[in-house]
Amino acid sequence: MLEDGNNKKKFRFKRTGEKIEKLSDMSSEQFPEEGRSFGYSAYTSPVEREYQPFSPQTPSALNRSHTRDDEPRKKKKLGLARFIAMALTSLALIVVSSFITYLFTHYDFQFSSGDGNIKISLIPRPEDPVPTAPLPIVQTPSPTPTSGVSGVPSGVSWDGTVLSTNTPPEAGEMLSLQDIYKKCAPSIVSVYSELQGGSSLGTGIIISRSGYLITNHHVIKDSIAVTITLESGDQYFAAVVGGDEQSDLAVLKIDATGLTPAEFGDSQLVQIGDSVVAIGNPVNQSLTMTNGIISAINRNISYNGYTMTLLQTNAAINEGNSGGPLINMYGQIIGITNMKMVSYYSTIEGIGFAIPTNTAKPIVDEILENGYVAGRPSLGVLQSDITISASIYYGLPKGVYVSGVYTVSDAYEKGIQRGDIICAVNDLTVKSSEELSEIINSFVAGDTVTLKIYRNGNYFVVDVVLADKAKLS
Repeated sequence: MLEDGNNKKKFRFKRTGEKIEKLSDMSSEQFPEEGRSFGYSAYTSPVEREYQPFSPQTPSALNRSHTRDDEPRKKKKLGLARFIAMALTSLALIVVSSFITYLFTHYDFQFSSGDGNIKISLIPRPEDPVPTAPLPIVQTPSPTPTSGVSGVPSGVSWDGTVLSTNTPPEAGEMLSLQDIYKKCAPSIVSVYSELQGGSSLGTGIIISRSGYLITNHHVIKDSIAVTITLESGDQYFAAVVGGDEQSDLAVLKIDATGLTPAEFGDSQLVQIGDSVVAIGNPVNQSLTMTNGIISAINRNISYNGYTMTLLQTNAAINEGNSGGPLINMYGQIIGITNMKMVSYYSTIEGIGFAIPTNTAKPIVDEILENGYVAGRPSLGVLQSDITISASIYYGLPKGVYVSGVYTVSDAYEKGIQRGDIICAVNDLTVKSSEELSEIINSFVAGDTVTLKIYRNGNYFVVDVVLADKAKLS
């Protein structure tokens, strides 16, 4: 709105895009500065305002900070800020989701109330859902001294040794704990297995004067070298004759003669409540004896996909006892200790297990003769579990991941390959390696099973003949 100081005339101008009225009627008297024209800045906003004249021959007097050329720069800065904000938000969401996934996969939530308040506790979840496990491997900082240790037997050939069992003497009296130790200790050895990056300690039992002995398979599994220490302190390198993972038994041979073989009893005569003792090499403390009773018989325990029927005892069994004897009061070995019950939530004591001698005898005899146990079924593949995070990230179904295939297996001939996911066996859904192994172990080598396989977004079904595990390696 412009006003003439004398005549008080008002002139109204319209915004850009409309014709300016009354401009042609303006006289030079009203606007004495000739050659001037009128305009206004695009950044002024009320419709009615005062307008300042400017010269078309001179540069605009507008502030540089308000020029149109700066608009793209402002937009670029705004776009960069938005991009950084979105990136930080995405990163925060990823971190939070990963943390939540970790909590739900590694911890259990326990809710409790007290004093009117609700408390939430995080309890670490065990790595293995089965509360039983072979006795843990003991890591030692340095290998057992092997100065003067006899060499590993070469070309071990079977000399007809078998595991013999005996019945308790009819008129014999039970031995005292001291007499049991004196009778059995010379037949018990300490087993030290050197592994890649660690070591394993266990116990063994001499079964022949010629140097054969037995222990647990998990004690010598993946061993680089095995050292045997007799009760006398003499040490020998041992050759692994053979082993069977399913029964958790292995046979070793040392280059020694004149040894004292143990006496094995008939485990079928064992009754609940019978007194027993266990002798072993717990935590590398040399031979140690504990006593207890038979708490249960024919106890079915599942571990790593295998089901074993074991004796249960409350005699203390600790790390290093694996492969040692469970002995009756006549000094006869009725079981081979291999497992104890453990809990990640509370303390469990007095629940140990041993392989009955009547179960061990046919396994040991076959290993002695052939070096392996024939007929154990296998798919002929290497398998591993799929973690929850990997399943979510890659969009994979529940199942067992195939990490390798034996070229001599029927699975290889049928086209199963690394990266496949086994989702079901004979229409039974499998979600873990343990479930898959448990199903496969219910068959024998030569049986045919039907697998449901997932590969690259597609499912297909294939029949596979189970291989003999001993012939795959």
